[in-house]
Formats: sequence, C-alpha cells, structure tokens
Amino acid sequence: EIFGPVSIRELKTEDRYVRKTDGFLPSADFGFLDEIWKSSPAILNTLLTILNERQFRHGDKVEDVPLKAIVAASNEIPQPGQGLEALYDRFIMRFAVPPVRTRRAFESLLGGGSVGTAVDIAEEDKISNEEWAAFVADIAEVGVSKEALNVIHAVRVKIQ
Repeated sequence: EIFGPVSIRELKTEDRYVRKTDGFLPSADFGFLDEIWKSSPAILNTLLTILNERQFRHGDKVEDVPLKAIVAASNEIPQPGQGLEALYDRFIMRFAVPPVRTRRAFESLLGGGSVGTAVDIAEEDKISNEEWAAFVADIAEVGVSKEALNVIHAVRVKIQ
C-alpha cells in the first residue's frame, strides 16, 4: 500500500476513511514505484493528482505532498487507449532497458555483487528543503522570450 494504511480508529470512532500517511508516498520527498502499470485505476488516478497538484486527498482532508521526484519501473509500457496516457506523460524521462541477451552479460549480472548506493555529496552542494521550496516558488517568475519559444518549437518539429 503506497498511500498508507487506513486508520481503523478513525473508521470506528469517527466513521471517516482516513489513511495514516506518515512514512508512505504522501509524506515522501522522493518515491520509487515498481510495476506501476499493474496498479489499480484508483491508485493510478490518485498518483496523477499527486504528480499534477502535489496533493493527496483522503476523506475530507487534503495533504500537501512534499514530493520532489518520483521514479517508476515496469516490465511493460501501457498500450494506447487504456486511459493511462495522462499519467504516462508525467514521466518526462523514459528509458527502455532491453533484457540481458548474452551469456557473458548474464553471468556478469549474476556475479557482479551488489551495487553500492552510498553517495557522498559535499555539504555545499546539498539542497535543503527550504532552498527547494524557494526554487519551486521562484519558477513561476521565470519568463521565456518569444525567440526562445520559436527555437524550442523548431527543435520539437525537427524531432517529430
């Protein structure tokens, strides 16, 4: 359950369907979702709201979601016409990773050991939550000139 368990106390005593979100996606700065396209329509719709509005609605409460980035993985790409296009479009960087094809690569994968996840970032390069909030607030002030829009449009046309 990515949104948190239902609060039994709230359900029993207050007759309210409320989730306990601490430690779950609605309270996370970063998220990883595995096999995203196997999720139920309700989960996918809620994810769309979280990605679009950075808000999580449960019961009569609306929580602001501090999410800065989310990564998703899947063994499949959603087929057109399934109603998943809006959510798929929110993932602006997409990488198709083909299966391991050669025996040598497969043996390397099995014998390679674990991949380290420790990252050493210098203190002066770290971005605080306060700095991030300032970035988000200031982004609306950034303007794009007509000339820049023309160049962007020309690049889009060329790519298409």
